[in-house]
Formats: sequence, C-alpha cells, structure tokens
Amino acid sequence: AYALDPLWAVPGKGRAWLDFQNDVTTKDIKQAARENMVSVEHMKRYTTQGMATDQGKNSNVGALALLADATGRGIATSAARWYYGQNDAELNRLRFGSAAGIKGVLATVKDRTDEELIDDAMVVGGDADTCSRVVERWAEIGLDQMVFMMQAGTTTHEQVMRSIELIGEKVIPRFQ
Repeated sequence: AYALDPLWAVPGKGRAWLDFQNDVTTKDIKQAARENMVSVEHMKRYTTQGMATDQGKNSNVGALALLADATGRGIATSAARWYYGQNDAELNRLRFGSAAGIKGVLATVKDRTDEELIDDAMVVGGDADTCSRVVERWAEIGLDQMVFMMQAGTTTHEQVMRSIELIGEKVIPRFQ
C-alpha cells in the first residue's frame, strides 16, 4: 500500500511564488494566518491572492491548502468554519456545529424562530430598521463588510430584486 502526502509548497531558499500575477508568496499566506486573517476572504484581501485576471484559477487551491495548514484546519473547512460561525466574533454567541455537518447546522437553527435568528445576529432580516440594527451590532465589533444572500429557498426573482432595492435605499445609506 502507498501513502500519499499532499505537497502544496516546496521548501527552499528564496521566494516561493504562489500567485504569479499578484506576486503572492507562500510566506504571505502564512503571515496572513499569523495576523489572524484565518477566514479565506480575509486572507485573500490581506494578500491580494486570487484578485488578478485569472481570479485565482491557477493558485487558489494552493493558497487554501497553505492557509489550512497554517491554521491547523482541513482545506475543505477553512472557509466554511467562518461562515458557519466558528470564529471569535463576540456578537455571534450561537455557533453552528460544522463538526456535526449539515445535521448539526440544522439542529442549531431548525427550532429557532426568525426573531431568535435575527436577535442572535445569525440572520439579517425584517424591515429596514431591524436590518440596520443587526448590521450596526456587527459594525460595533469591527465588521466593515457584509455579504447578503437573498436568493435562498423559494424566494422569487422579484422578491430578491425588491430586497436589493430596499437594502440600497434604506439600509446602506445609514452606514455611509
């Protein structure tokens, strides 16, 4: 039987290039992890990894592997852990159980009301005032970017477009 070990970077002298278009090295990824940029999106912004014309098609897998190695996490869960709440954000005290997989995630949220999910800042929802209060809670602890996913479940295109319009007109202006 053979045992295969992954090889994401070859040790040696000098710079070990990872993203040639943005001059990102393996050292940059490790430094990002030391600076607590352990979320994939934070690492990418810290290093400019994957932001060139190829959008990381030639280097993102290697970058994810190096970040996973530097943080002691598996490559497949490096991004998912932050998304599912396993982070140090003081606001999000209710954590998704990503170690338990989708069953753990469902167990965490299935019996919670919409209001409880909003109160725990796991969901931004409701009218413009409620959405703004949740965004403000995250802003108070230092979050300066948010990604809203509005096309979940059976949401229609018209509902998504109306939500985008309302966020743009009634929520975002409060934070500019």
